[in-house]
Amino acid sequence: MKLLRFTYALAILSLVPGAVAETHSRARLQQFTNPTPASTVLELNRQQKHYEAVLAYTERDAKTLSLTEKLAAARSAWALGLVDTSRNIWQEASSRRGFTGSERSRALLAYSIMEFQEGNYEKSRSLAEQEAQNLPASDLRSQFWLVIAEALKAQGAWSLAEGYYNKALEEAEQAHSSEATYLLGSCQLRLGKVNDARYTFASLDTSSKNTADALRRLAEIDLGQGNYEGVLTWLEEGRESYPSLFNDSWTSYAEVTSLSRLSRAQDARKALTRAQKNHSDNDPWILFARSALESHLAKQLLENENADGEE
Repeated sequence: MKLLRFTYALAILSLVPGAVAETHSRARLQQFTNPTPASTVLELNRQQKHYEAVLAYTERDAKTLSLTEKLAAARSAWALGLVDTSRNIWQEASSRRGFTGSERSRALLAYSIMEFQEGNYEKSRSLAEQEAQNLPASDLRSQFWLVIAEALKAQGAWSLAEGYYNKALEEAEQAHSSEATYLLGSCQLRLGKVNDARYTFASLDTSSKNTADALRRLAEIDLGQGNYEGVLTWLEEGRESYPSLFNDSWTSYAEVTSLSRLSRAQDARKALTRAQKNHSDNDPWILFARSALESHLAKQLLENENADGEE
């Protein structure tokens, strides 16, 4: 699964996704020959004019910059891929007196996410753990638990990660719980806790951006466990809600296989015919679907012949 970008935290901090190489960003900064007024660091960050915001920051006397302006500059530097610059600003800001409360926590959350995205998993986890210990149970703390879980997963500690996913889910508000739910289910599936994963995926809110992926996982689980009615249920729900995402050859394979195993040969033939119109005959999943149907028909024929012989 692709590494998640903690989109909810980025939205809170007004960050833009993605970043370019730091050397490239520095070169781009040098292209600005008309300096932006230094008093607009915060406003430039809010407008996502990150090059100008960092320029404005560098032109100010550090002693005259407010904490809010420093944090805005750190966010803009990160958005540009100036990781070292962003890290230095955050470290300097975090040492300031009076830097407390939710503003500090949200800044440290962004800092820990940045370290995670840079592959510094131990540093990311350490920052998140330290701040989480200072927070009461809350939606904000749940996001720190999620950073810790993701860092542990990246380090291969799946069992430990599961515990933190559970913590995140327990404290997250509805707006942030869906991602934690999906990540928990994926972790449980990786650990071989198939029934737990099935329950977790099935509990996901239907309005979640992760619902389509969860429906696919549920279909995969039920297909592996021989719950073919369940497979058809998940596929039907997926096609109704996300038709473009459930029009692939694997979906056709799962449908034909399930119908065949349920002795619904006529429906399986129709499903295979539809699939062959939409996909190449050489598609591996279409070949598997055809094989599943032919295998069922051959087995049924053999059973009929044996029954006739006994008579």
